[in-house]
Amino acid sequence: MKDTAIVVYLDTDEWAIAELGWLYRSWKYSRSDYRSDLIVFHNPSVEGLDKKYPDIRTVGLPPIYDTMPVWEDYPRINSTWFLTTEEAARVVHEYLYTFRTDIDCFLTKNFVDLRPRLAHFGQNVYETENMEVSERIRQLCLKYKIKRYNIGIDCHAMMYSKNMTEYAKVQYHIASKLKLEEFTNGHGEWPGWYEYVINMYSAGLAANALFKFGVMVGGLSSMSMSSEPIGSTDYNIHAWHTSQHFSKLLWREGYYDCLDFDALSDDIMNQYCMKMAGRLEDI
Repeated sequence: MKDTAIVVYLDTDEWAIAELGWLYRSWKYSRSDYRSDLIVFHNPSVEGLDKKYPDIRTVGLPPIYDTMPVWEDYPRINSTWFLTTEEAARVVHEYLYTFRTDIDCFLTKNFVDLRPRLAHFGQNVYETENMEVSERIRQLCLKYKIKRYNIGIDCHAMMYSKNMTEYAKVQYHIASKLKLEEFTNGHGEWPGWYEYVINMYSAGLAANALFKFGVMVGGLSSMSMSSEPIGSTDYNIHAWHTSQHFSKLLWREGYYDCLDFDALSDDIMNQYCMKMAGRLEDI
């Protein structure tokens, strides 16, 4: 029985459209398709998804910046906002669990049986490796009266579907406040306090506000450039912005086109990513 919805939002970015093949192939290759449906909410101007991927569900949903111009410079907010809509709720509430991920990701064979009791999040490093960001998050917790139970929470999340839609509403509310209140004097600069990653900031704040201690962190945003074996708790690998292998930036340049994909290992993190990204011809 398929009890899990794997959901993403796809806008018109040409690279995101190409990278959807990574997620799709790993969903099939890992046999996750036996217990989950891959559901792509998308900008209606993106056409042909149902023909290229006939075994996924597609839902046309205009991006939020069509009606709220304040988000025109940050279309990434759609990956949070879409789960606040009635259209998304009707779909994901058909399933017991919802996994919200990014398009540039790879599911591993361990994902098939992942059914977390607590709200489960990926882990990021923006809050632990930059003191400026960590201090700003601490100040926001005080400002919004949120206790800081967990740090380094990523946007990748899996939980009961009804919890997911409520969580998305809290996250989007916080993201909206950050957009309006925190960057009145400029956009900031990565890896410091930076406007164009407010999805990440709001993810952690919302998780602490809504779930408190009821959170697990890790395994849903593993690093694509790791040369370590895929562990039993690595469920989803994210293509981080890096020039280390596996690199989505080098993939875009055709750097991996000459590889022998049959020689790559299913069990090593970066090799698995290269194998999934390099085998797009059979989907």
